[in-house]
Amino acid sequence: MPVKNTSDQFNLYWVFCIIGIAGLLFSFFTDRTTKTKPVVTGPPDSEKLAFVDKTCSELPKPELFNFVEKSSLISSFEISVNYKFKTSRSFEEIAPIFAIWLSSNGWRRVSRDQLIFRQDKYEITIENVNFPNYNFIINCAEIE
Repeated sequence: MPVKNTSDQFNLYWVFCIIGIAGLLFSFFTDRTTKTKPVVTGPPDSEKLAFVDKTCSELPKPELFNFVEKSSLISSFEISVNYKFKTSRSFEEIAPIFAIWLSSNGWRRVSRDQLIFRQDKYEITIENVNFPNYNFIINCAEIE
């Protein structure tokens, strides 16, 4: 049995069409505005990495402290740069040079056993390691 098109059914059809179109337009403009306005909470990671790298690269290095390689890391929890060095000098000779310079330039030592220094939200760690190609690592990182 065919359904007759009454004016009430016709009006109800258009009401649903208008509500549907209004909903689509609302969602289109709502999604569009949230996608085009990024939330900026600080400088981009590349700028943070550049600052951390500059901090590490500008540290004064002792004599006979030879650069080997550099690596960097950007992750969701850390931005850091590692500088690796080779030297014939001992840790006992090298450690006081860094400790004096960092302390006199506003860095505070946070460990008695290791060379770890902090200033604001940055950290510098100097490690003595025993690898064939390098024996010192200087790590500079942004800490949160």
